[in-house]
Amino acid sequence: MDNTTNALLPTKKIQLKTQTVQVLRGGSYKKEDYSALKLQTLKHKLEAQRSLKKMKDVRTFDVKRRDQSLLRQHQKIWQNSSLLLKKSIKNMEDDHFLLLKRFMNQFAGVDAIFVSSVERCFESESHELENFKLGVVDPIFLLRKDLSHRLKTGFNSIEGSCDEQDIIQQIDGVKMQSDTIHDWLLQQRNQLEIELDMLPISQSTDIVMPDVKYAIPANAFNVHCPKLSVVEMVMKQFLDIHSYYYQQIMKESDKLENVSLHILNMPQSWNSTELWTVVAIPEMYAQLNPGQEHSTLQSLIADILQRLLQKSKMDVVKISSSLLLYRFINERRKIILSSYYHHRNELLSKMHVTYADACSDHTKSSNSKAIISQQKKVCDQLHAKVEQMRKHDAEFRQIEERAAKAKYRAHLEKEVAAKQKFRSYQKLV
Repeated sequence: MDNTTNALLPTKKIQLKTQTVQVLRGGSYKKEDYSALKLQTLKHKLEAQRSLKKMKDVRTFDVKRRDQSLLRQHQKIWQNSSLLLKKSIKNMEDDHFLLLKRFMNQFAGVDAIFVSSVERCFESESHELENFKLGVVDPIFLLRKDLSHRLKTGFNSIEGSCDEQDIIQQIDGVKMQSDTIHDWLLQQRNQLEIELDMLPISQSTDIVMPDVKYAIPANAFNVHCPKLSVVEMVMKQFLDIHSYYYQQIMKESDKLENVSLHILNMPQSWNSTELWTVVAIPEMYAQLNPGQEHSTLQSLIADILQRLLQKSKMDVVKISSSLLLYRFINERRKIILSSYYHHRNELLSKMHVTYADACSDHTKSSNSKAIISQQKKVCDQLHAKVEQMRKHDAEFRQIEERAAKAKYRAHLEKEVAAKQKFRSYQKLV
């Protein structure tokens, strides 16, 4: 701020003060009733509070209505799931009965003692289940019906009056019995979970590549091939595909190990039951709602997981995404292993064809060599015959020449003798 402005400030203050005094002296200032203003302000505050309460009520009603709608959808899904499970259980029991019946029919004539022991085992199991139903399940349902009847009518059909103490004793007895049975079943369940290792992130140990010593199938050594170079080439291909798929599955295994460590080291601890819940619920909802929109289905899954696990939405989303990634990597490992076996079987089939072609070529080559050898033998024989004929001709010519020379000498001797005889005759004459 410059010096001129600082000099004008006192002047403005004096002017404002003068104007205020003139207004007060002239009576132009109007006095207000502050009590009325306070009442009006309070009235507006009350109206605002009522509006806010109405908005909260509407919001609460909307949340409750939405919650009831979600519960109805959940109830429908769980009812369908219960029906599907009952149907699956019945089908499994029917299949089990048929297999047992077939087993009994097949082995009845082989080992009757063993078959009878199996029958007694299943009969005892059926008796135990029936006794459990009669001793535990049926009394609970009977008490439930009895209590429902008493609550509706207030009349005890046995004693003629409603004895609350008797009802309480019956309820306590059934509770104690059901708690004992529940503890025993829970103990059996925990034992089975320990034996089966129920953590869903530990179910990938069966996806393992075979050792390199099993890279070449045993069948490959039972097939004969006359060409060693072809055998070496095929065996190298078996080792190459094993090395390639082994590297691929090891990469995915490292990723899987990192995801498992991430799940186990999460700040929010998760037990095996909670992890299995996160795995099973999306599968069940997707199976029972195939035509539902993805966003609606995901919101239903997130809501039921929050209700069942009592976790925050962020924790549920984190563990769900981690388990989804785990399952994706695990499925990819299964695909890699399946591709390896498929590729190896294809190579085994091609090996049989290649070996057959090599054997055929070798046979053709062997046949060609035999033909050439036979032809050479025939040629040698013909050549020997020709040579023999040539020798015979040479000997015959020599004999003819000697005969001709002998004949010529005889002819010369005759001429000489004739000349001598003629000369002798001339001398006599």
